[in-house]
Amino acid sequence: MKGYLVLLIALILLAPMAIISNATTTEPYQTVQIPSLTIYKDLTYHVVAQKTLNNTKITTIFSVNYEVTSIENTTLSVSVSGNFTKNMSYVIGGLGNFSVNIFSELFSLHYPFIPPFLEFNNTYGLNTTEGRWDLHYVGPTNVTIMNKNVTASAYIVYFNQTYSQYYVILKNGLIANTSYSSENGSQITMWLVSYSNPVNITFSTPSLTGIGKPYLYIQYINNFETDSLTPEYYLEVYYPYQVGDYLVQINYLLYPQQGSLVVPANLGNIPQPISFVAVFAPYYKEQLTFVNNVGNSTIMWKGVNLTLINTTYIKTINGTYVKAYVYKYYQNSSVPQASVILYVYFSSDGTLLQQSVYSVGLKNITVMFKLVSNEYVSLDSQYPTLTKPLYTTLPYEPVNLPTAILITVIISVVISALIVVLRQR
Repeated sequence: MKGYLVLLIALILLAPMAIISNATTTEPYQTVQIPSLTIYKDLTYHVVAQKTLNNTKITTIFSVNYEVTSIENTTLSVSVSGNFTKNMSYVIGGLGNFSVNIFSELFSLHYPFIPPFLEFNNTYGLNTTEGRWDLHYVGPTNVTIMNKNVTASAYIVYFNQTYSQYYVILKNGLIANTSYSSENGSQITMWLVSYSNPVNITFSTPSLTGIGKPYLYIQYINNFETDSLTPEYYLEVYYPYQVGDYLVQINYLLYPQQGSLVVPANLGNIPQPISFVAVFAPYYKEQLTFVNNVGNSTIMWKGVNLTLINTTYIKTINGTYVKAYVYKYYQNSSVPQASVILYVYFSSDGTLLQQSVYSVGLKNITVMFKLVSNEYVSLDSQYPTLTKPLYTTLPYEPVNLPTAILITVIISVVISALIVVLRQR
């Protein structure tokens, strides 16, 4: 039975989480609205392929051109051409016409680009609707492009547990150069020669009342020995950027006693330690700390429809009772212990007060988040800058869970981990 318990926790929690931003406001948690983004319609790269054959190093140099032929929202139609031989074009993902969503298909060889607001001078994870990456910040570096010396940022980007790639990224988001290995063992180096024809993509920005402030939660884990929920960590969440209907969500876990960051944290199956994860997705597909249509019979939250059950009064951390709208989502599974019901409680103004995962097989709540306040604790805090004694030490002593469960909890450094099961529909 204990094996099933660990499996259940792993199924619920195995996913990512986030931290820190480049926002230029006086408070880092305030939301910067980005009305437009510049992309370049014409890019030219040189590609060097090196391979050792019979103790002889063979070097081949190619040129590749990217031409953006049309733009629809954040999706680019790109024509890729070059002087590659037929059996070598695969090293840049092939020649021809491609469709690339620059907000979700990051680091694509069909248009080498990452939105500048997703570049952080830190080691972090990045989560979009199409993928997960682990970016290890190497530091600033200088590159020469079109006879100009410019400053860029170097990263090692991990795509999964076995594959990584070196990138130098310009401040405008273009990939200045990258190095990687091809399937046939060739060492590939690709560097930007020129870029031209800038185009601004403008965004219509919806009004979201819940952004522009931080949210502090307490995470509870079920102690199976006592069959009770025990507080384990603080969870800080905020939204540094809004780009049209996309949000950058920053969130991270803090130990309750020291106030220090929970490290090492990992992103999914990528075993490299990171400081945080930035979640970037349309707001209706994110697991937000607020909704704008509370009270409706159904609401879209984290990409699924939640159904209104009723209204009730729940007790807050401060001991007061507030009215809450209760929504639920049922996720069935062929493994009974993995079938869960997600309960989500919103206040009358749409603030996420509480969320709980109820195990149908175990007949109890296994994980819960509960709102503490709209206080901000920075990523580099040594101790919580929280004003109330209740917050500097959690209401109960943290339970000494088995190592396997603790590791799973540490890996689950993203609030969206609660319903990773829902993403597998």
